[in-house]
Amino acid sequence: MADSRHFGDSNISGNVVDFLDNREVVLNVGSEDGVRVGMRFAILVPGGITLPSDESGRSLGVIDYAKTVVKIVRVPGPHASIGRTFRTIRGVFSGFAEGGPEKFSVDSKNTLAGQTDLTVKIGDPVRVTRGDEFLDE
Repeated sequence: MADSRHFGDSNISGNVVDFLDNREVVLNVGSEDGVRVGMRFAILVPGGITLPSDESGRSLGVIDYAKTVVKIVRVPGPHASIGRTFRTIRGVFSGFAEGGPEKFSVDSKNTLAGQTDLTVKIGDPVRVTRGDEFLDE
């Protein structure tokens, strides 16, 4: 697994190296890399998702796609941090529909993400994220 860390305040990236439990992951970036408690890291699809060509056959490129986003809850070492899932699953509970953002009416199996393995694995790339880039809240 290649070390993909980039130093600097706004571009910190690395990899998932292990799991503490079903909500916490160990990342190979820590205090010396600029990681602080409260930062959010996107766990990305390795290599990104290739966008389909448009009607003229022109390639639209590759985009980063987050499997999930974790919040850093501990930074135990110079090149180690612990990220925890924080997203909640929205849907219908006890007969009550929970509100949320507008959604397109598409079969999720027919979407680019629906055709991608979104299981978080050791070796998956991670990078710091800010704002609404990967949040679905």
